[in-house]
Amino acid sequence: MLVISFLCLSLLGLKAQSWVEINALGFKAYNEKDYTNAFIYFEQAVSLAKKEFGKKHVNYALSLNNLAQMYDYSRQYEKAAELFIESAAIRKELLGENSLDYAWSLNNLASVYGKMNRYEKAEQFYSESATIRKKMLGENHPDYASSINNQAQMYSEMGQYEKAEPLFLQAATIYKENLGENNASYALVLNNLAVLYKKQGIYNKAELLFLEAISIKKNTLGENHPGYATSVNNLAQLYEFIGQYEKAKTLYLQSAEIRKQSLGEDHETYAASLNNLAVLYRKMGDFDQAELLFIESISIKKNALGESNLSYGTGLQNLAALYHMQRKYKKAEPLYLEALAIDEMLLGENHPAYATDLSNLGVLYQQLGQYEDALSYHMKALGIFNISLGTLHPDYATCLTNTASLYWELGNYAKAGSLYEEAKNIVLQNIQRNFGFLSETEKEKYISSITFEFETYQSFYYSHYQADHQMGGAAFDIQLATRGLILNEKMELKKFILMEGGDSVAEIFDQWKKYNLLIAKELSKPLADRSVDLTGWTDQANLLEKSLTRSSNAFKKNQASFSHWKNIQEHLKPSEAALEFISFNYNNGKHWTDSVRYSVMIIRQGDTTPVYIPLFEEKQLKGLFSGDSLRTFANLLYTDAQVRTVENNISYGDSLYQLIWEPLEPYLKNVKEVYYSPSGYLHHLTFDAIPMPDTKLLSDKYSLNRLTSTAKLLEVDTGTFIPTSIALFGGIQYNVDTVLLKTMAIKHGENKGKNDNMVSGALVIDTVSRGGSWSYLAGAKKEVQNISDLLNKNKITSVMFTEELGTEEEVKNLDAKNSPSILHFSTHGFFFPDPIKKKEDIDKQVVNNETVFKYSDNPLFRSGLILAGANYVWKGGEPMEGVEDGILTAHEVSNLYLPNTKLVVMSACETGLGDIKGSEGVYGLQRAFKMAGVEYIIMTLWKVLDKETSDFMTLFYQNLLTKKSIPKAFKATQDTMKNKYRDEPYKWAGFVLMR
Repeated sequence: MLVISFLCLSLLGLKAQSWVEINALGFKAYNEKDYTNAFIYFEQAVSLAKKEFGKKHVNYALSLNNLAQMYDYSRQYEKAAELFIESAAIRKELLGENSLDYAWSLNNLASVYGKMNRYEKAEQFYSESATIRKKMLGENHPDYASSINNQAQMYSEMGQYEKAEPLFLQAATIYKENLGENNASYALVLNNLAVLYKKQGIYNKAELLFLEAISIKKNTLGENHPGYATSVNNLAQLYEFIGQYEKAKTLYLQSAEIRKQSLGEDHETYAASLNNLAVLYRKMGDFDQAELLFIESISIKKNALGESNLSYGTGLQNLAALYHMQRKYKKAEPLYLEALAIDEMLLGENHPAYATDLSNLGVLYQQLGQYEDALSYHMKALGIFNISLGTLHPDYATCLTNTASLYWELGNYAKAGSLYEEAKNIVLQNIQRNFGFLSETEKEKYISSITFEFETYQSFYYSHYQADHQMGGAAFDIQLATRGLILNEKMELKKFILMEGGDSVAEIFDQWKKYNLLIAKELSKPLADRSVDLTGWTDQANLLEKSLTRSSNAFKKNQASFSHWKNIQEHLKPSEAALEFISFNYNNGKHWTDSVRYSVMIIRQGDTTPVYIPLFEEKQLKGLFSGDSLRTFANLLYTDAQVRTVENNISYGDSLYQLIWEPLEPYLKNVKEVYYSPSGYLHHLTFDAIPMPDTKLLSDKYSLNRLTSTAKLLEVDTGTFIPTSIALFGGIQYNVDTVLLKTMAIKHGENKGKNDNMVSGALVIDTVSRGGSWSYLAGAKKEVQNISDLLNKNKITSVMFTEELGTEEEVKNLDAKNSPSILHFSTHGFFFPDPIKKKEDIDKQVVNNETVFKYSDNPLFRSGLILAGANYVWKGGEPMEGVEDGILTAHEVSNLYLPNTKLVVMSACETGLGDIKGSEGVYGLQRAFKMAGVEYIIMTLWKVLDKETSDFMTLFYQNLLTKKSIPKAFKATQDTMKNKYRDEPYKWAGFVLMR
């Protein structure tokens, strides 16, 4: 922080054109931002001071200092330095080397040398200035804080982060204790410290400090001040780095507009805003807009700063990267080289920015086939990153990945594998370090921004597993670390909040739930009818969730999920095997392809490494899914029936077996029990029903256990399950008189403490499930009655919610301590796939009051269960105040907490469907109930028949009471139904059990 020291004295009684008057006029012009006249006055003041007082006078030294400040402001740093040196020498001679004025001169001189990138001199003078202030003022004085803050800022720019952090922290403490928290100087240090943490990749600390600095600057400087714009810009950069592009874009635009209005369109900081926006547009794929902004930004910087400037060099680097992405290599190379020369001249060869230049050139030369140059640049960059940033920094990991890809292309697979392994471990450690401050939505964006790293590793393993069988273990460990990572942490967070969090955390949790319910209610309305407060509610819910995340130690607990494949192996018996399927976009070592590849890793007891087996391309699997009715599709896919085509007869069932299972058979000898975790399109399949060549099905030969991740084997499960209570929803009236609905809601509120905030919004959907219509299900009423009678005979408490009593309110009342051992739904279910229509078409239909859920971006709004009275809003009725609409979406389920519920049975259609999102699996009802804390889920993959569903469920509970194990009861039920309808898999294979 620079302090400009001007002398302002009363003009009364002084002669015109005196030094005092001219100096005061210069000060006045400067404060009014009339820098041209300020320059003239201060030049005159130097001449007058020399004439009136002579060169050996403090006023002459002051005039030199003030004129030097103007040269500094106009970026004439050499002239500024000369004047600061002369001023400092006079002050030292006249006032002594412990003079505070002398310390100011040294501070200002250090600042100029820093801007000239002459860091050795800058460090020398900052240190000397700080020593004087500490000696004369004490180490708790704000002026001393100013010195060490400036010194820390220099270290931060030099890439010497370990020196910068303690100085920033010390300066912040001094300002806070002396000036209070609502002070611009304190905010400045917080901002500088946040930038430091951002550079180091410690994003959780950076975000908190940026937000605090922004709040202080808003109160002290106002929202139109350049200092406020700087903090907003820095926060935008942070969000950009972690993949939150829309949030970053909003902040970048805000910062750019403030700078444009306050500083003008020719100012370098406005140019910096344009550059940052261009980088973001490049990442978002808007290359045309990015190029225009880069060129405009570079032009401004060139005119304002000249060509030998770091900011100008950064602009060249970014424009080169854009051309590089567009494969315009001839345009990119000279820009990269010019940026490299600037950074080398101004920063030296040990700076992270210089290393970034080298790394980018390495990638370019690799793509041009200049492998020796590429390797040289990569190795130099790695060495610099290692020293300047450390081996945990994301930039170091990216450079490792780039170097590994070069070795891959050169055929040195051992070296490539070693570097990929190191890079993988860094990325995983950064996930652990940064997840602890993000909301669920932000976690999804963060994972999305680094997915290409994992897909690169998996592509390499896929291509070269035969050369190194240890790659199976590396591939398996990636899956263990990332499979369901966000889901698992969300579950741990809820447990902490409701079991260990205390009253203050519980209060924040309640506020968060209320905002989520308000948001859900608004999102159920047509676009034109939504509240203007929706964005604000979303932001507030996001902040509350992040506060909860920071308050918990959920992520520390969840670090156990970053397990090694050997941990899984230790839990396997000789007759058991664990299968982890993976799917990923494929990179062939030179470029990304349009192919999605599938593999499987197999672990057995005694193996020295997992068996890695490449399987198929996704288009091969999708080709087996017929466009006919689901009944026809299931009966074709899960039997060995022959279908005549133009070329020959084919069996879809045989093809399915050959793609997925036949390659595994040689490694499953003597295996009886199989634990498997599907990936990608495999989530749509019932593995139990896949036919084998000898007329058997897979479930005839193996006991198959479907898991969200094979890491589930690390969680203790005794296998024995004796339920103590069950809540049954079935035989529900979907047409209920509105007066009765209102009366029941009021009564429920009186009895249960109902809050209007718990009411969800309306839903209008044009298709139906179980049974083919949104009508009463007689089989469902019989189903829940049979189950209730059976359990009551075994002295298990059962509560039935049938007819008009099967309301959404009753489901939500089972939250927390009220949750039963088993929650059973025998009703209609719905699922809508990810909308593929153009956005303008979707918006038009939403405005026309077609279903908003059908086109929702959030898949948890596109699946759900139907409860009492749902047909009222289903058919377009206005939702009633204080009454649930009867459509229980997966989003609403995800906000429940069911700690006592071990099993949820969804005896409804398509409850196992949802959007498939990479390592997180299926986003639908199954994910929602997992988020609520349920361990086992029985669900369906298609529209199941009413009668057969009722038979299946009644038989399941009979088996559960006998077997006293959920998996064994399900398998026994499945076997019975399978043998009864062996030629009609549509009637039984739609049911799956997932743990």
